[in-house]
Amino acid sequence: MRSRRDPTVRRSDVLRVGFTTLRGDIGPKIFMRRLRDSLQDQGLVRVSSVLDPRHDVGLFDSIARAAYGRPYVVRMDGVYYDGALSPAQREERNGPMRGAVAHAAGCVYQSGHAQRMCEATLGVTAARSTVIHNGVPLTLFSPEGPSTRSRLGVDEDVRIILASAKWRPVKRLHEYLAVFEVLKRMRSDCCLVLLGDLGVAGPLPDGVHHAGKATPNDLPQWYRAADVFVNLSYGDPCDNTVVEAIACGVPCVATSTGGSAEVIRKADAGLVSDCEAPFRYGEHTDVSRLPRLNADAVAANVSAVLDDGPQHRARIRREVVDIDAVARSYATFISDVMAR
Repeated sequence: MRSRRDPTVRRSDVLRVGFTTLRGDIGPKIFMRRLRDSLQDQGLVRVSSVLDPRHDVGLFDSIARAAYGRPYVVRMDGVYYDGALSPAQREERNGPMRGAVAHAAGCVYQSGHAQRMCEATLGVTAARSTVIHNGVPLTLFSPEGPSTRSRLGVDEDVRIILASAKWRPVKRLHEYLAVFEVLKRMRSDCCLVLLGDLGVAGPLPDGVHHAGKATPNDLPQWYRAADVFVNLSYGDPCDNTVVEAIACGVPCVATSTGGSAEVIRKADAGLVSDCEAPFRYGEHTDVSRLPRLNADAVAANVSAVLDDGPQHRARIRREVVDIDAVARSYATFISDVMAR
């Protein structure tokens, strides 16, 4: 990869930031790898390990522990609010995050929603905090490039609704199917494509295609095939898939209960559906029995985006989700924290 470093920045002038091991294909790990690489490629910091005694400050995801007495910044994802867990089980999971925030020199929340959720559930406020939404490499996630549309075997005039997730109860697969059933009664020119391991057996309804699991490098081709991307996850902090779709120039529809709504509004990248009650911060919700959303409202929003697709695409501000801009925001916040 070609270096994006500013030649006026001297490496000796920047902080040495320690990271933990970032293996795995879950969303937070993927984002942290992208952030680390962008920070390094732009010469904003010296990337190191928290095990390196020379690091100036650590950068952790959700759970943190100071090494060598160095200060650290923690990026908060979400918290455990599942009402099906016992109080002891929730505390076992949330306790380490509470300690991480309480002792952090600074805290980055990936959305305003994530900050409200963490503060209400953990009952602690960071010494210094900021909100920085997620980002992706715009060179990888771009409107230009190959598309997977031909793999689906659908007619050229069929509109593709795409959804992608690590499917589990909080992602609400059944709600996508319910919305699509309503949409089919409204129009006959669309299909629903699902990416990821569904975790369910049996046939899917007519017009629903399960395309299996896609690697991060294959995802842009799927986004480019889509006419609209839909995210119905309950209370997501800031879903990477929505950010990736926006970067690929795809208009999105999401519920108003999570951080994705903030990014969609900021990037002018689609519609936020007023389809369910507000998120109940600080309360416990059984994620296997989540409140039902208004499928008619979501279907109407999706249909509106399909009808005005070119106009929605033209308004999208891809630069909002540029990982390089996000990395610069992180570097500025970490520098400000360390200057105190």
